[in-house]
Amino acid sequence: MLFNCGKCKVMDIGYSNSQSDYSLLGNEIESVDQEEDLGIIISMDLTFIKQRIKAEKKAQKLIGHTKRQYKYRNKDTVLQLYTSLVRPHLEYGAQFLAPSIQRDIDRLEEVQGRATKLVPTLRQFGYRQRMERLNLLDLQTRRLRGPVIEAFNILEGITNIDYKSL
Repeated sequence: MLFNCGKCKVMDIGYSNSQSDYSLLGNEIESVDQEEDLGIIISMDLTFIKQRIKAEKKAQKLIGHTKRQYKYRNKDTVLQLYTSLVRPHLEYGAQFLAPSIQRDIDRLEEVQGRATKLVPTLRQFGYRQRMERLNLLDLQTRRLRGPVIEAFNILEGITNIDYKSL
């Protein structure tokens, strides 16, 4: 199998250096400002705003679809639909992306808030109260939960890693 130079691209991280021409095996390599790989959009300034917008739009679309297709929406049905269809889009690549800009965090939480309003009996409550009644964690807490569980597993010897060498 031959190496495909056409799939190679160059991205200068942090600044645009369009004067540099890169080549590989005699073929010029295209210079890009952003690239999508494994569904994650990486831009040259290393902000993930476009990734957040993409996830938000996809999740909003799925919430709208759920709202239109399921007329009977009790707590269990909405919870199952949300956790299996919507939340994966909000959390995809979270270990890598981990939104740190409060505006991005708030926008993703708004999507989750809209999903919790699908339960008719919970609409009159605030976001935090709906989350408690549905037994859901906010997205920020879920992102922190993974590393805490991993640290616990290492310290308790469940994961075979010598924590003293870390």
